Amino acid sequence: MKAWMDEEAQEDLRVNKNPGVYKGALYENFVAEAFVKQGFVLL
Repeated sequence: MKAWMDEEAQEDLRVNKNPGVYKGALYENFVAEAFVKQGFVLL
């Protein structure tokens, strides 16, 4: 699965800088990963 966050966003999350801004993206990725593991094909 491709990472959709740019390098700056990824670095912010690594150092726990302003995680609230990225909650939606994180939740979206968690759900997408669960679907893929269940055999769904995401477009």
